[in-house]
Amino acid sequence: MRPEDSLDIIADMMSQTRRSVLQDSYAPFLIWGWATVAIGLSVYLLVTLLHNPGFYLLWFMLPVIGVTGMKIRKRQHKSEVKATLTSPLASIWKMFLVLLICFSVSSFLISYNVLFFILLILSIGCYVTGASIKYPLLQYSSIIGFIVDASRWIVTGPLQIILFLIAIIAMMIIPGYKMKEDLRYDRT
Repeated sequence: MRPEDSLDIIADMMSQTRRSVLQDSYAPFLIWGWATVAIGLSVYLLVTLLHNPGFYLLWFMLPVIGVTGMKIRKRQHKSEVKATLTSPLASIWKMFLVLLICFSVSSFLISYNVLFFILLILSIGCYVTGASIKYPLLQYSSIIGFIVDASRWIVTGPLQIILFLIAIIAMMIIPGYKMKEDLRYDRT
């Protein structure tokens, strides 16, 4: 085998690994991001228009919708190559999901600014994912999440939901679509 052939094989393997990582990464950001925006807007509109704080319970639909979307996605798309990176990232995000659910449930028992902690966890998760898959846009967009999270202490009431959703769009949905576009570009 010539050295050029070896380099071509290595380059092809690296390309397949990158495609696998992007394939495994963009979908969760879009599924969870859009589910969060849909539920968040519903909660905001129902709470502000009907003045009924009981609609905050709609947030508990988020894990149901997110997990269902992920299972559907998993059945429809199998990765070409499983990168060693995807399993640890999935474990980290599962741990974050448990933390997010614990914070959400405890916020109904103890009064505190739950959106602050949820956005903080999501920002950390996005940053870790971006650093792990070497995707700078995801890292930088997570900084937007940290900034919005810090500024939310100034805003009170349901308007905090809007700031939260702006951060979700910036750090999950926009990078998710960019990853999807990069994946499409890599395939051509």
